[in-house]
Amino acid sequence: MLQLPQDPNLTSPSGETALANAVAENHLEIARVLVEAGSCLHAGVGDCRSPPLSIAVNVPGGIAMVKFLLEAGASIDTRNAHGSTALALAAAHGCTEVVRLLLLEGARIDVTDNNGWTALTIASFRGHAEVVQVLLDFGSNVHYVNDAGTALTSASYAGHDAIVRLLLQHSAQVNDYTVYSASTKGHVNCVRLMLEAPSWRNAHSAFVRRSTCSMSLTRASRHGSADLVQVLLEERADIEVRIRDFTALMEASLYSRVDVVRVLLKAGADKDATDRDGTTALMLAAMTGHAEIVHMLLEAGAARNLVSKDGTTAMMEATSWGHIEVMDLLKPRKRKRDTLP
Repeated sequence: MLQLPQDPNLTSPSGETALANAVAENHLEIARVLVEAGSCLHAGVGDCRSPPLSIAVNVPGGIAMVKFLLEAGASIDTRNAHGSTALALAAAHGCTEVVRLLLLEGARIDVTDNNGWTALTIASFRGHAEVVQVLLDFGSNVHYVNDAGTALTSASYAGHDAIVRLLLQHSAQVNDYTVYSASTKGHVNCVRLMLEAPSWRNAHSAFVRRSTCSMSLTRASRHGSADLVQVLLEERADIEVRIRDFTALMEASLYSRVDVVRVLLKAGADKDATDRDGTTALMLAAMTGHAEIVHMLLEAGAARNLVSKDGTTAMMEATSWGHIEVMDLLKPRKRKRDTLP
């Protein structure tokens, strides 16, 4: 076809080139013929404007194609429309051998995309531990910070404790935001690793550590990780700290976190704490109809007759939502003398 002749750089109506298609299908010999005929190695195709090298890094078994394109003169650090290099794309898809090849061939390791993410932060967020190890071995900056935080922030927020451990071994710094963000997702192993790290123990005052753990406790209670709540309590978190006027017990009661409520009550949480509207944990549990939590709160001594500022009791909440089992629990208990003849 090329001998007719044909222009090897003709594009389809959707903007694709012959070389891009050959690379995407991993047709190495066809790609070789097209490059010899003058196909452009840098032309971006598709909505992402991806050059052939960026396409090749994500093709299963495509490492030979990557080697060929580099030998043919493809620019190793060319970016697509999102600012991603071939290295960043390979890291995002967990292509360990391709990542290692690109680094050996001189790819810039800490180039950022349009969102400020490096290959390390992307791989950490995606959970590709082997890629993270390679990037760290080649000297990627573990302390680089973007709007979402560091690689450690990304890994812990996503719950990748193996990567958190790797990053900590390479002196990643633990800060209050990193601990808090992991706690909001309930990732107990990640939080435990970070709280044990020397960078957390030595770089922050006892006040900062307790304040962070206290805020994290309230947020963790919403997401239902009883083990994480216990870890934070062991770090002397203040059980009555509020977020948007709710204590940890109120959050757990509203979101029906039975195991968390049990841990908090055992730790001495204030059963009758109210928000600015006078709402209690018992009212919140009655509203959602979780009978087991209502029973636990009553057994712990929560006052069933407290009235909120708008005149609502726990019984009224249960009644308005039709939670019959909760209504039975909240009925006033008859005193013995009321039952005597």
